[in-house]
Amino acid sequence: MKIEKRNDDLSVIRDAGFVPGVIYGHNIESTKIQTVGKDLLKKYYKNGLTMSFEVELDNETHIVFFKEIQKDPMNPKNIIHFDLMKVSTDDVMTASIPVHLIGRDEVEKKGLIVQLLSDTLDFEFPVTKGISSISVDISTLEGGDSISADAIEIPEGFELQEDPNKLIVNVTYPTIETEEEEEEEEVLEETIEEEE
Repeated sequence: MKIEKRNDDLSVIRDAGFVPGVIYGHNIESTKIQTVGKDLLKKYYKNGLTMSFEVELDNETHIVFFKEIQKDPMNPKNIIHFDLMKVSTDDVMTASIPVHLIGRDEVEKKGLIVQLLSDTLDFEFPVTKGISSISVDISTLEGGDSISADAIEIPEGFELQEDPNKLIVNVTYPTIETEEEEEEEEVLEETIEEEE
């Protein structure tokens, strides 16, 4: 992704199809920048906040990742500002990585309920090894089963920054009302109607 220094007012930049941002970090002064909106969206949806990538500024290549993204509250699909953190290949970063469940349909076809208790997990990892999500295979789970953080397969070089006993996903049986419970509810409803 190509970025360039910005000098114009924010309204002028956005009207021209650019998005304002800032780059800072390893061996670089905080610098106001801009980039083409379409290029920014493409890169963000590909890399998210967890994967590093290269940018060009003044004919120099920098390794960066999205430190922060600001979206338009009226249209969340539009990015109105972004922060890039420059890093070196030896750096590590900490980020919340989304949890992706594999085999959810297979479990739910059995009539079971899948509860995702934590949709992200915090990891520390080398900046060059970022991933967009962490996969958790639940295809063989049965009712009453669960998976904690220490049971998932973690990529090489990654260190979990969470309680290893933290529950990630839980599988339960659906709640089935008995005929007696249903009759009690009907009687209660009739009693309320008569009192009214």
